[in-house]
Amino acid sequence: STALYLTLAIDADGKRADEAINTYLENYYNVPSQLMRKIQACFGGPLDEVLAFVRGYVDAGAQHVVIRVVGDHGQVLEQLAANRDQLKS
Repeated sequence: STALYLTLAIDADGKRADEAINTYLENYYNVPSQLMRKIQACFGGPLDEVLAFVRGYVDAGAQHVVIRVVGDHGQVLEQLAANRDQLKS
């Protein structure tokens, strides 16, 4: 089976979501976010764009998706769970 580890931030303002991911990565790894983004799948933006990003990996064969949430964990997980049917293959 194929697994994938994604870092996601949901925000109607895509730039703000990306900046949140960059700040998180730099604080967590203590290296520039650009370096981590070269080796880790990350995406920030509005819910529909985040779902499309994840769906692209599911359509490509990912069977297990592990999500690291940047931001309000409860809110993001609720949004993803409410739209999980859009993520099934």
